[in-house]
Amino acid sequence: TQHLAGLINDLLDLAKIESGRVEVKSRHVSLSGLVHEVVEALRPVAAEKVVALETTVDEPSILVWADRDKINQVLMNLIGNAIKFTPVQGRITISASRNGGEGVQVSVSDSGPGVPPDEKEKIFAKFYQIAEANGENSKGTGLGLAISKALVELHGGKIWVESEKGGGSTFYFTLPVSAPQNSRSC
Repeated sequence: TQHLAGLINDLLDLAKIESGRVEVKSRHVSLSGLVHEVVEALRPVAAEKVVALETTVDEPSILVWADRDKINQVLMNLIGNAIKFTPVQGRITISASRNGGEGVQVSVSDSGPGVPPDEKEKIFAKFYQIAEANGENSKGTGLGLAISKALVELHGGKIWVESEKGGGSTFYFTLPVSAPQNSRSC
């Protein structure tokens, strides 16, 4: 039931994004507070797999110009995926630091199996899933990264992955620290 409810919610979110009906209500948000909140919410899931969650936020007082709920969803997707793909006794590190004067860069690194080079761009497509070593797709909708990409881009940011097969993955995304000059009340 939970799996079906998740699939339906992902499909509804994607339909809203694609139809342009997602309203981004940006304001200044404490990035370290948001990261801490999401990590604490997912800590029990990581503990079940004996996966360590660590955070490193260079400036605890960093504020970003974002819709708190939307960035919460992005972090839940990225950290949730990292937990899913990190083996028992693995490690996940969530970091945030200034990316020049106008933005912040957030990263989620894991010690999982990594993303094959030919699949790095494909993983952000709707319904795409990397086949596991046994040839099966992971349990999921294949929509989390597509939704995350769309939400980050609605904020004026970018999202990408750096990875080596067998060497873990690091997902990055950027967010602005202030409202755009020609802001139309995001």
